[in-house]
Amino acid sequence: MRWLLIFLLLESLAVGFLYKVTHTNQQQYLQQHVTMLQTAYTTVVNSFRLTTETLYNETINQPDVIALFRLGAKSKDAKRKRFRGRLYRRLYPTYKRLRARNLKQLHFHLANGDSYLRFHRPELFGDNLFDVRPSLRIVNQEHRPVFGFEGGRIYSGFRYVFPVFDDNTHLGSVETSLSFLAIEDELSKVVPESKFSLLLQKDSVLSLAFKSEQSIYAPSRLHPDYYYEDLGISDLGRPTPLDLLVQTLNEQLAKRPEVAEQMQMQKAFGADVKYQGKEYAATLIPIKNISGQQAAYLISYGPAPLLKTFIQELHLQLLAVTMILGLMVWFMWRNEKSRHALRESQIMFSGIFNNAPIGISLLDYQGYYIQANPLFLELFGYSWEEMKPKRCLDINHPDYIEVSKEALESIRSGQNKQWNMDKRFIRKDGSVFWGNHWLSSLLDDEGNCIGLICIVSDLTERKAAERTLRKLSRVVEQSHNTITITNLDGYIEFVNPAFTRTSGYSAEEAIGANSGLLKSGLQPTEFYANLWETLKRGEIWNGEFLNKRKDGSLYWESATISTLINEEGKPSQYLEVKEDITERKEAEMELQEKNFELLRLNQEKNEFLGIAAHDLKNPLSAIKGLAEEIQEDYKDMDADEVIQDAGKIRMAAQRMFMLITNLLDVNIIESGKLNIEPALYHIQELVEAVVDDYQQRAAQKNIQLRYDNQVGDCLVKLDGEIFQQVMDNLVSNAIKYSPQDTVTTLRLSRKNGFVCCEIQDQGPGFSAEDLNKMFGKFVRLSAKPTGNEHSTGLGLFIVKKMVEAMHGKVRCESVAGQGANFIVEFPA
Repeated sequence: MRWLLIFLLLESLAVGFLYKVTHTNQQQYLQQHVTMLQTAYTTVVNSFRLTTETLYNETINQPDVIALFRLGAKSKDAKRKRFRGRLYRRLYPTYKRLRARNLKQLHFHLANGDSYLRFHRPELFGDNLFDVRPSLRIVNQEHRPVFGFEGGRIYSGFRYVFPVFDDNTHLGSVETSLSFLAIEDELSKVVPESKFSLLLQKDSVLSLAFKSEQSIYAPSRLHPDYYYEDLGISDLGRPTPLDLLVQTLNEQLAKRPEVAEQMQMQKAFGADVKYQGKEYAATLIPIKNISGQQAAYLISYGPAPLLKTFIQELHLQLLAVTMILGLMVWFMWRNEKSRHALRESQIMFSGIFNNAPIGISLLDYQGYYIQANPLFLELFGYSWEEMKPKRCLDINHPDYIEVSKEALESIRSGQNKQWNMDKRFIRKDGSVFWGNHWLSSLLDDEGNCIGLICIVSDLTERKAAERTLRKLSRVVEQSHNTITITNLDGYIEFVNPAFTRTSGYSAEEAIGANSGLLKSGLQPTEFYANLWETLKRGEIWNGEFLNKRKDGSLYWESATISTLINEEGKPSQYLEVKEDITERKEAEMELQEKNFELLRLNQEKNEFLGIAAHDLKNPLSAIKGLAEEIQEDYKDMDADEVIQDAGKIRMAAQRMFMLITNLLDVNIIESGKLNIEPALYHIQELVEAVVDDYQQRAAQKNIQLRYDNQVGDCLVKLDGEIFQQVMDNLVSNAIKYSPQDTVTTLRLSRKNGFVCCEIQDQGPGFSAEDLNKMFGKFVRLSAKPTGNEHSTGLGLFIVKKMVEAMHGKVRCESVAGQGANFIVEFPA
């Protein structure tokens, strides 16, 4: 009796310890499922967010779409209906493609929150959504995109809402919505053996949905405050009725008070359940809405064979402990008990041995089988008669024979008392399976090895579970997105390979460092303060970082940061998923620059057409009127009158010719087709030719045209023809704007290494405002021609461009009322 009490005491201590270890392993395993579901869910939602951003930038935010939305928003009644119909037809092909990609909704709203156009239910519009849809209020009042889970009038979903602008005018917003079915489809690609369901918070569902839509919701058995979508309505991505597996597992969860308690506290947790004799893990993670409030629970139901493995390992350990203790007691009893007691011990050992839930065999010193229990024989497919002549090495896979030989020898020699290893075995039918091989020595009274205990447990299901875990790990490791996990203080605990490829920092350099390692210093402190405030509220943060790589180069990343919840329902870590969007940002900036350039060119084109039309209209009208007068009255007109009218026609035509010539010159200059052929010219000869050409014209206004050569014979590298065109413009302007009985001087001089050609008149001069703008296109200055001459407003613009094309400079020195002096300079 004394030995039995000792045995029971030791056995109870061992059982309590092993049960505690097993329970801890099960909880850690379930928490792994929670972390994997949180990571998979965050990655899937973020990938859809990137898809909707591309949709908005490439399809919605286009001039024709914005125009249709603007016209409809500013119209009423039948006219608004017409524009809404045009917008629907314009984007309906896009909407069909969205549905094919499981993005089930495209919805435009006005700036005041009124529904404008639901592509999924176009007959429903005009209802104001600000009170039921915080995301719309934020987007239309703060003019920024919002992403996240949210309830709605027709169904709840994952919303991606963008503000819509026409230039700088806010028109309203547009959203795409993602149903739970789309999330479920993407999650099923990662974990194909799992099923998923979504429970919605009761108050948010019934208070928001149209009454016509409330009938599709039914209470959940897991918690009275949660509903699920039911009745098999599959349009708009609604889930089909829960299948038998999910219903069965939910019935088990509903019977556990701790499940409702965890949901009441909005915790993420896992629970073990069974279906048709197999172990499953039910994993529940809370989902916050746009406002950071609890809105739903995402539940996954996946095979969890390790739970069964833990129990099997517990049985194995209990059996091993029991056997060891039993053997110890048995040897102690041997010296005290009679043969009858010995027989009873043998019967007890035989019962344990033969009824054990794992495969057990006894080997002699050489490794031959002397006894095997039924489960051992069943595991390998042999009868006892077939197994008896074999050695334990005969059932090992060839890859493990040598290591098994070494293990046998180490135990027989006393070097080791026991040995354990996961390895492959071969059954009678030739099939290979993974098993755990445990060997321990049997000792005689003197401590010598006389045989061995061999225990083999089937690890097939456990290995399958490990492969699933490795596959999920590869999703993280092989992701093109950067995935980082930090503690609550922002210190990095994990990075995937994409982090190193993107930032240049190795995992060894990053882990243990603060996440501020990548800060570029170019984003304000308020930006990071907002990030931390959002995370501390338990909300998901979305934004864009301008970061710095290890080599100092800058790059843009689009990021989503969420909080990981531990088994106690408390924040434990932050999960950050980022994508390198540098190329996209550079393309956006390049596109913006090109848009600005196109707007500038378009404005110049409009100015060009307006001025050309205006300046051509008057001479054309004069030519038309004079021609009609000659045609109708030529018989009554004498020769002088005809000649006078012909002269007026010639002057009008000359004005048109000058305008068209200037316009053609501007076009040649701005298109880069101005052909400059520089050569060495005697500049005084070119200037003298201009003076000769304009003497008669100056004399017509009684203007004295003087020439002052202070450089003598001087060679300058320029294009002679272009230079003469420049001088024609400047001298013509000087005569045009000078009053009668004045002097205009052309002067050649040399100053500071430049040859200067000055055209100085005694006209009205220019104001400071005129001097700042005189070389622009189509500029009208305060000075007016003194002889009713015509001006196109292009001459000085052409002069400046031509002089600069010849590597020269041109400027004007003038004071209002004191004439002007234009100075053209070329390197000497």
